[in-house]
Amino acid sequence: MAFDADKMNAVVQNPALFFHDKDLRDATTVRRPNLKTAWNWGAGGFGYVFRMRHRSGREYAVKFFKHDEPVRDARARELAEYLKSIKLHCDFLIGLEFVEKATKFGHNILKLDWVEGVELHYFVLQKAADPSAILSIAKQLVDAFRVMRARGIGHGDIQHGNILVDRNSKIHLVDYDGMFIPPFKGRPATEIGLPNFQHPNRSKAHFDSRVDDFSILILLLSLRALAARQDLWGLVKPGTDRLLFTREDLVDPKASPLFRALQADPRDTGVREMTAILLKWLQLDFPALPDLLPELDRMEKAIPNLWTRVGNLQPGPLRWNPLPRVAWLPIQPTITQAAAASPSLKIISFGPRDTVVKRGEVVNVFWDVTGATHCELHESFATGAPRVRTFSKAGSLLTGITSDTTIKLRACAGYQVLEDHITIKLAKKGHFLRKMLRLSTN
Repeated sequence: MAFDADKMNAVVQNPALFFHDKDLRDATTVRRPNLKTAWNWGAGGFGYVFRMRHRSGREYAVKFFKHDEPVRDARARELAEYLKSIKLHCDFLIGLEFVEKATKFGHNILKLDWVEGVELHYFVLQKAADPSAILSIAKQLVDAFRVMRARGIGHGDIQHGNILVDRNSKIHLVDYDGMFIPPFKGRPATEIGLPNFQHPNRSKAHFDSRVDDFSILILLLSLRALAARQDLWGLVKPGTDRLLFTREDLVDPKASPLFRALQADPRDTGVREMTAILLKWLQLDFPALPDLLPELDRMEKAIPNLWTRVGNLQPGPLRWNPLPRVAWLPIQPTITQAAAASPSLKIISFGPRDTVVKRGEVVNVFWDVTGATHCELHESFATGAPRVRTFSKAGSLLTGITSDTTIKLRACAGYQVLEDHITIKLAKKGHFLRKMLRLSTN
């Protein structure tokens, strides 16, 4: 079945009419907060995610796929059945069910338990002044890693965006598209994850129960370093594909200022130990990497407070902003779009729409684009200088609104540019100003 956005939207807006699945037929679709028309809670390369609330109060994340892929569907079905069969009851994995022909239009969907939480990098920023809270996340990652390894399971795309932290500071792993389970032995991976969290020479052929070792090491070292060193917080930028390390650091560690700083850190033994392991691993091919579990056992024995306290960190005033500044660039001149634009270059979603906010309120700006090499967000303010930065083809960004703000999305593919505009207004006494939308091709 060819993907039809209108049919998908009809289903989520009228679940009782179009869903065959009983749970979803008795549910309502939850809109995004403060948005009148935004039903979609997430969009990526493979599909769209909607939040649905059953009349009992239980909530689900429902994923519709953009394309029909029988191999992917068979894989998702096998994964869901396997996880159910081994009865792996743990808080960090969420319930997963593959529902075939779940709607009257024949959609195959994934139905997961909805988790209320924030992505890891936002949690880390919120807890910037609390090293013990950051280390508690590292300890939970280690515990989850041990449980999955004992069952022969690998997540396949461990990174900050796939770890949600709930209001009780408990972690939940999401996005199981790249997960390894024993029945997948001998098959290639469907994806290799974000480059900033993966070994530089990992390929889809490298796919087994130890697929997460390198990514876990990156995350543990990043969390320990951020807990121990205030001077590293300027590297944490919301809306980017990194927590601390970049692919450039991993490809050429000798030229990396970050590696030099961590390797010679006089303040924390745990940081130095994990940095030494990472540098050693970067000299090896991915299949030759040692098992991470013995290394963790050794470090935990040698450093009893590895996941509870940082060493030699002197208390003092904070020298960083909990929401670090970004290196803003001046707005560039508009590039004229070619007369015959590529049909693959499309802005699927960009919001929020029709939003009026209070001064200082944080707004989640989200976008999803196909056919683009990159996207640019240009912000213009009623007061202050304009600013711009570059992002990937899909994502979201939290931004504080202190004045009327116009945000322009520019989807770029070579010399072709597609633009969309939204305006976020401050609430005025006695009346509200509605947001204006302008679609431009010049």
